[in-house]
Amino acid sequence: MIKEARRRSGLTQTVLAERSGIRQSVISEYENGRREPSVSALDRLLGAAGLALSLSEEPETLKQVRMRAAALRALLAEHGATNVEVFGSVARGDERADSDVDLLVDLDPAVGLFSLLRMQSAAETLLERSVDIVPRAGLKPEIAKHALRDAVPL
Repeated sequence: MIKEARRRSGLTQTVLAERSGIRQSVISEYENGRREPSVSALDRLLGAAGLALSLSEEPETLKQVRMRAAALRALLAEHGATNVEVFGSVARGDERADSDVDLLVDLDPAVGLFSLLRMQSAAETLLERSVDIVPRAGLKPEIAKHALRDAVPL
């Protein structure tokens, strides 16, 4: 990780050492796996390379969705959706501030377009974020392959 960050920033070990305050010989040991940096040292090295260290267990948006998972499942079930999964950028952890939450669901056969729109609106209100609800049965095989690879069950 350190070597990749240093190379992406176009820095030598010597320059990274000067910027971070960590000796070049120690950086070499970190990069070659002969020594493990502390969290503090890693933070300093990445910061000196122009990056930031983030230690979250899971992406923040996904964490927020999981905190409301029971309420979301119940709400969607009232509208005829089951087997709820998050997919897309939120599931992968590469969402941006303007990313929506993509939900893959199984729909009761009686659910129509207006019910789907009401379901989407209710989910957006609960999650306080834009939501796309995608019926699993409507996915084309090539799209389903990618969606299911990233899907996180709720």
